[in-house]
Amino acid sequence: MKEKLDWNVYLRGEINQELADRVTSQIIDLVKEDDTKPINLIITSPGGEVGAGMQILDLIKTLPVNVRMFCVGYAYSMAAVIFASGKAGRYMLPHSRLLLHLGRTGVDIGTTAADMKMLAKRLEKVDDEIVDIMCRASGKQKKTVQKAMDHDNVMTAAEAIEFGICDGTGNFEKLWEDNLYNG
Repeated sequence: MKEKLDWNVYLRGEINQELADRVTSQIIDLVKEDDTKPINLIITSPGGEVGAGMQILDLIKTLPVNVRMFCVGYAYSMAAVIFASGKAGRYMLPHSRLLLHLGRTGVDIGTTAADMKMLAKRLEKVDDEIVDIMCRASGKQKKTVQKAMDHDNVMTAAEAIEFGICDGTGNFEKLWEDNLYNG
């Protein structure tokens, strides 16, 4: 008898390279098993490293399967970008929260002025990428998205729906749709 697979992948905790590798390898394994069955990405994360988050985002965007997003509790920063980019349904529990903002350096200020200038230029490029992703996700104009992200912007589920980055609340019966397990 074939072992049953769980079609839920959990993005839990701070997004770093280890978490990104685990999440992407789980998704790849599920796609190898069945490239027609939707995958549920369940997110509870404070965000984290942009590069590691982009690894997850890029994989999801190139898959032949639908990946449904479910925010349980909170999806902050890079986790909110991943959540908002879902194309097969983006759902939040009614009291869940998203946090949007532009990039943070995460670098100690003890550096040279030249390094700080270079870092600022890189951060501007990353900010432009994130804003473009969020424009596509929300259908909003660049100026609107930049204004929404130029500070820490915590959104309720209702506010996320209004902004165009969430499709519904409390619709978690989708988790059980199409039989969670393949077997």
